[in-house]
Amino acid sequence: MTSEKSAFELHLEKLKAEYKAQLPEKLHTIANEWQQLCLQWKPETIVVLHRNVHSLIGTSGTFGFADISKTARELELLLKPLLEQKDLQFKPGNDLQNSVKNITQVLLDLISPKAIPEQNTTIVSQADTPAEFSELNKQLTEARNSGLVAQDILIYYLDNETAAPEVLLQNLLSYGFKSKHFRTMDSLLDAVERKQPSLIILDLTLPDNSLEDTFKVAHALIQRGIKVFVFSGKDDFTSRLHSVRAGIHYYVTKPADIPSLVGMIRNQLNLNINKPTHILIVDDQESVAEFYGTTLEQAGMKVTIETDPFKVLPILQASMPDLLLLDLHMPDVNGDELAAVIRQQEQYQTIPILFLSGNAHPDKKTDLLEIGSDDLLSKGIPPEELVRHVRSRVERAKILTALMYQDSLTGLLNHAQIQLAADRVFMQCKRKKSTFTMAMIDIDNFKSVNDTYGHLGGDRVIKALAQLLQQRLRITDYIGRFGGEEFLLIMPDMNIHDAGTLINSLRKAFSLIDFKEKNLSFNVSFSAGVAENTGMESFMEQIKFADEALYRAKERGRNVVCASLAGDIE
Repeated sequence: MTSEKSAFELHLEKLKAEYKAQLPEKLHTIANEWQQLCLQWKPETIVVLHRNVHSLIGTSGTFGFADISKTARELELLLKPLLEQKDLQFKPGNDLQNSVKNITQVLLDLISPKAIPEQNTTIVSQADTPAEFSELNKQLTEARNSGLVAQDILIYYLDNETAAPEVLLQNLLSYGFKSKHFRTMDSLLDAVERKQPSLIILDLTLPDNSLEDTFKVAHALIQRGIKVFVFSGKDDFTSRLHSVRAGIHYYVTKPADIPSLVGMIRNQLNLNINKPTHILIVDDQESVAEFYGTTLEQAGMKVTIETDPFKVLPILQASMPDLLLLDLHMPDVNGDELAAVIRQQEQYQTIPILFLSGNAHPDKKTDLLEIGSDDLLSKGIPPEELVRHVRSRVERAKILTALMYQDSLTGLLNHAQIQLAADRVFMQCKRKKSTFTMAMIDIDNFKSVNDTYGHLGGDRVIKALAQLLQQRLRITDYIGRFGGEEFLLIMPDMNIHDAGTLINSLRKAFSLIDFKEKNLSFNVSFSAGVAENTGMESFMEQIKFADEALYRAKERGRNVVCASLAGDIE
């Protein structure tokens, strides 16, 4: 056990303490409602009482008060048959009265200081953190350390030649990577001692070093947590086997295909991590929602909490979550009713829905499946299990979504989805009265690329531009393949001047990338048009203005960026 507790642990303990402080009031409310019913039967009062007891089952289980949850379930079983009663008269000493009174007293006894000592906590220490959280935190830490920004990545390249490495470094710079060339192993190792890079690329053809020595150094660097690639003119099994035994991350045959190399770098340095998983929790009890929200946020997810089911649809319209976590029993609108309303709308039919209930009975699970639920979880589920359930459902949904919504060649949003994203951002910015810019990009003379280098060569160019856009744009931006060699970018909270400057820098970078096909090297450029939402009536009008600006860029000789309200952007 560690003596210090994390902020996560402390926050959960605070939530538990707050809930514990509320328990006397909750139980006295239940006892008073039962006394009122004994004096005068009212159908609406038994409904409220049953709901309060059912809520107690789930919430007490959530915060680790298992005995209270179990006893409350016994009380619920006694009350459930009474829900259908329109009128009921109790005689003094009635068995039901006595049973309810006894169970209520047991509940009150369970919240006494003696029954719940201050040190009784189910929150684990950092030393006992479940493996699921440890692995999640490790991944998040690696991702944060990588920065997710190319400009923060430092790459060292060892090659005794001069000209070829400079070309490689120039290409890496086009993608936004900082890199440095070394001609000797000693100079490389000295530099590593001064500043450790994220990645080292070693050319295996070094006159002063044997392959055995090079692989030995590579293994030592890997042991220090540095990613290592090797470049080699050989493509035989033995060389590759040596690299595997040394722990080399990628074995790249020369000459290196730059777009493919960039893809390898992005994979190894976790630069392909998407936007944080977004979970929408709907629960009328804010403390419970915050408990689950804190747990999921600790696992690296973004969480939105809403206590009013009537406000859920506007949230969905403004920001499409990756999963909904709904309380099954709420006062005005039950979770299954809310799910049915959501599933009525086509755009929300693929969002996974998980329910939380104090009673996760198999029969209820079956009923919920019919309205499009993915699972029913019991309140009181251990935090690590909740994370596992949520992650698995989200990952499965993302695979299906990718098949339906992503462009198969680039992995970007397809035509329909980038238009939906444009519509959503347009409406958000209209409500917030904020600015955003669209950019329409088209690869210049693409037919000539296909005719000269074949369709595979053309596909490489398209994928290279997709990688560049993913690498250099913000995580909050949207990128879609609009069709063929045309791309649409959506940049929230960015005016047309800043967007034009950014797209122009990308244009220059893309034109410097060296492509190799059929033993030939070539470069490709793109043209672009940018348009701001100011004064626009719809996202389609904004796309039209961006497209017209792109047309002007083509007319002005290509390899140009034009703004919808101005001329060329230099």
